[in-house]
Amino acid sequence: MRKNSAYKIFQKKQKGFTLVELLVAITIIGILTTASFWGYGERQRELKLQKETNILVSKSEEIREKALSGKYFCPNGPRGGIFPAGGYGIHFDPSQRTRYIVFADCNNNGAYDSSGLPCDNTCPETIEIVRLESGISLVASANTHITFNPPSPIVSTVRIIGASSTRIEISDTAKFKTIYFNSAGLIYAR
Repeated sequence: MRKNSAYKIFQKKQKGFTLVELLVAITIIGILTTASFWGYGERQRELKLQKETNILVSKSEEIREKALSGKYFCPNGPRGGIFPAGGYGIHFDPSQRTRYIVFADCNNNGAYDSSGLPCDNTCPETIEIVRLESGISLVASANTHITFNPPSPIVSTVRIIGASSTRIEISDTAKFKTIYFNSAGLIYAR
């Protein structure tokens, strides 16, 4: 007899979930899943914006180092390469918001020449055209040419046409990052 009564007590303690408890649990899981996916999309946009900002800062530092170290470009040119008289630079065109151009300033005018005239009759000034990811764009108030000059007797500086410093903004639809260039050659983003 005792065995049966213990078995019946054990059976009474086993209960399943009620339908209401199950619906509440499913609703909570659904809300948490929706919130995580919503945050995921926002985070992806932020990461894309940060990535493009880092690429622009990296390209700027790379060309600054090329100018300071006297690196040649156009290895197929005469004498095994050309060092541009005006150094290296980046060109931002407000009408072309999804790209910028890395260039060699061969004629020492402090600006990018889109005419396509080659340096030393062999290589064009354009070194690279950098395209931004979709959804990301540049904001420049006017044609901006940032050139880094070689270190000849004076400390090399950033030459910005019409100003001692400038900033370029990279934005998606909701947020933006600003890259600052000053006349001492400092490049930083916020």
